[in-house]
Amino acid sequence: MERPILAGWSYGATLAAHWAARNPQRIAGVAAVDGAMPYGLTGEEGQERIRQMFHRMRFLLPLARPFGMAARMSAEQHAEVNGAEEMEASRASLEPVLARNPNLRISAKVAGNHSKIPQKDFRAVAEAVREVAAAGRVAR
Repeated sequence: MERPILAGWSYGATLAAHWAARNPQRIAGVAAVDGAMPYGLTGEEGQERIRQMFHRMRFLLPLARPFGMAARMSAEQHAEVNGAEEMEASRASLEPVLARNPNLRISAKVAGNHSKIPQKDFRAVAEAVREVAAAGRVAR
């Protein structure tokens, strides 16, 4: 396949963006869906709140995995890449980045929660991939 579009959800979005940054000539674009952001952006108070939340959920995570509601990660690893309030604050921090780079944009913000995006908001994800594909055709 020549120059595919990488699409990733959650930590996969971060991996897709990371790989694309190192191999820009090999891809047509990236559709990053609710990408994980390092919790270090939220400060120590936010980090501790996230760690506590996932520590309480640690016994449920293995049960949620078969239903696509948890990754194959420990509670500590989940804590590193999640948090509702923290994610909103992190999204707000994207504004300066978006202003500096015209190739980056937010396609949609959906009402669904993080774990349900692939299941309930797949149309928005598909539209984002189509937008990336269209942008790649224009750029050529």
